[in-house]
Amino acid sequence: MSSPRILFTIGDFSVHLYGVMVMLGFWAGMYVVLKEANRKGFETEKIMDLIFWLFAGGLAGARALYVILNWDSFRGAPLGILSVHQGGLAFHGAVLAGLLVTLLFARRNKWSFAGLGDLLSPGLALGYAVGRIGCDIYGNVTAVPWAVVVGGEPRHPVQLYSALAGFVIFFVLWRRREQLRYNGESLLLIAILYSVSRFFIEFFRSQGVITPAQYASVLIAALCFALCAVVGRKNRKILINKGGVE
Repeated sequence: MSSPRILFTIGDFSVHLYGVMVMLGFWAGMYVVLKEANRKGFETEKIMDLIFWLFAGGLAGARALYVILNWDSFRGAPLGILSVHQGGLAFHGAVLAGLLVTLLFARRNKWSFAGLGDLLSPGLALGYAVGRIGCDIYGNVTAVPWAVVVGGEPRHPVQLYSALAGFVIFFVLWRRREQLRYNGESLLLIAILYSVSRFFIEFFRSQGVITPAQYASVLIAALCFALCAVVGRKNRKILINKGGVE
């Protein structure tokens, strides 16, 4: 990771590119979610409440997992844990926290968890893509024409690879949002597409070693593929039974 890029400074307070892009990603994702909520007939006020708790919970979860995975960097300076604006968020931590928040919110309001997942998925993909643009994480040394020089060495701009993957995932989810075959399909699809893209992008960051993120990606993708098979088979049986009755 390079030093966080500072856009401007006011006194002792510095505004970092990463923090700005995360906020822009949040607003972009929120716009998409509210647009879909209106189309699907969800109560806007309740969705706004959910978005607030998702932002707070996701930020806390992402920071917590990052700190746990990089504890040696914070052991001697625990106050640095609060410096979220300088970077240091683990996406898997945000996802785990977001799933828990969504599950609790769905139960409280007696909504479908899978249906809420489908509503949130396109906005999550777009927000992730925008936020990733501001990351200061770079990959292995390379000679590709689009390499970024960091510390005097040309490196893969893996944050841009991740952002591009996020935009592609958003495009796929957005195009499919009106043709979903069952509740939870979009949620499973974003999990699979993100996991597959993250697995391959990690090769541009690691030096020939399988990373924890890759192990997690394989596990998540395998689980979601299995769920797709089970739910898809169940859905086909329902359609066959309906066809037989009619």
